[in-house]
Amino acid sequence: MKQNCANCNKNNLSSINSQLGIRYDSPIFSFQHLVSNNKYNFSGLPSNEFQNFCRLLIEKIYSLEKNYTIKSLFNLRKPNFFESFPIDRLYFKPKTLIYSKDTKVYVFRVTSSYRMICMYSDVAPIFHVIGFDFGFNAYDHGD
Repeated sequence: MKQNCANCNKNNLSSINSQLGIRYDSPIFSFQHLVSNNKYNFSGLPSNEFQNFCRLLIEKIYSLEKNYTIKSLFNLRKPNFFESFPIDRLYFKPKTLIYSKDTKVYVFRVTSSYRMICMYSDVAPIFHVIGFDFGFNAYDHGD
């Protein structure tokens, strides 16, 4: 479902309460908006590495959800396996999400070579996984 985020608070780091009063401080990951481009979704992974990668991905997500709050993740930096940058550095774009030109993407290192690329929703505390970087070719890595 597409959302109109014209009135969203950018990078809202406060705890978000649901209508039931439940606090969501832990990161949550959704794969609903994973791109269909085979270069950047699970199809881009060599078949002989698929099972091992999926195991490592689940372990990474479990660790992130268990050991970090959303706010603490935003305080991490590249040496710690997490980085962010403007969406215009990304070589692919999600077609199922509405976003502005100044939207940031968030990258988590799953392995030393493979990265999970997300967009964060400030409407709900969810990192939407939009793709993967399996060959250092999903975004401008800079210097």
